[in-house]
Amino acid sequence: MSGSATLTQRVTSEIREMLLSGALLPGARLQEIAVAERLGVSRTPVRETLSLLRAEGLLEHSPNVGYVVRRISPQDALDQCEVRATLEAMAARVLAERGLPEDALAQIEANLAACERITAGPSWSVAHEAEWSDLNTSFHETLIAATGNRSLAETVQQTRRFPLVHGPESRPHASLLLRQSYGDREHCRRSTNDHRQIVEAILRREGSRSEHLMHEHVYRTRDALRRAIDEMNAQLIAQLIAA
Repeated sequence: MSGSATLTQRVTSEIREMLLSGALLPGARLQEIAVAERLGVSRTPVRETLSLLRAEGLLEHSPNVGYVVRRISPQDALDQCEVRATLEAMAARVLAERGLPEDALAQIEANLAACERITAGPSWSVAHEAEWSDLNTSFHETLIAATGNRSLAETVQQTRRFPLVHGPESRPHASLLLRQSYGDREHCRRSTNDHRQIVEAILRREGSRSEHLMHEHVYRTRDALRRAIDEMNAQLIAQLIAA
């Protein structure tokens, strides 16, 4: 990998994190020179990064304005969950039809054992939740990678990068509600059980069942997100009435 490619990847990672964390506000203009100076790089990797992030749907571009941070609504996030449910369901069916490679199966089994250990432990904390969350992401990424379909992997990764809410002023509040909705031990235990059932269906070469189980598994995340958004909106309305 060339040095320029590595630099572009670093710049892309840094700007993407700014977008997802709320450090760059929706509607903000991104000028190549200003961004390059902020990151201490030349304009070339910044130009390449802005084009890439536009393709990912995080930025918008117009000839007269340039690049602008996209305003992403809760409905956008819900729609992306639907897309991811369909794509990951397809991946599960493909793996059931083609077979799960041995190296991927070994990774999955280790992942499931770790998730089951965490959720069955005597205590539950933010640290346990974070560890489980990393394992959950790894589980899905391992299955997607096992299909060998690069286009599928890239598209799914794009949906997973999508911000959950459209503004930094509501993101922390939404994150708390989302944790309450599907970051608790019971949700993690149910999801781990889903993972086990999905893998078992794949190993039995049950394509339709694997597809259905994965679709419903991801769709439950969408339902939890919708509940969190509805609760967030209700609380914001109550605050406005009380003000």
